[in-house]
Amino acid sequence: MITTGGSDPFNLSLRLAGIILSEEEFKDIGINIVVGSGFTNVDSLRKLCKKKCKRYTA
Repeated sequence: MITTGGSDPFNLSLRLAGIILSEEEFKDIGINIVVGSGFTNVDSLRKLCKKKCKRYTA
């Protein structure tokens, strides 16, 4: 589990997801990204997941 805080003011969720999803060694690992209501980069996170995730639910 990696936690960045409910609002993730430093946008670490998006950055960490991008790193994890681009690494070959993590290709078979499922990740769940949970963000709080104060998270402001939802659209960017959705775009990343639609592009790189095998299974995506918003």
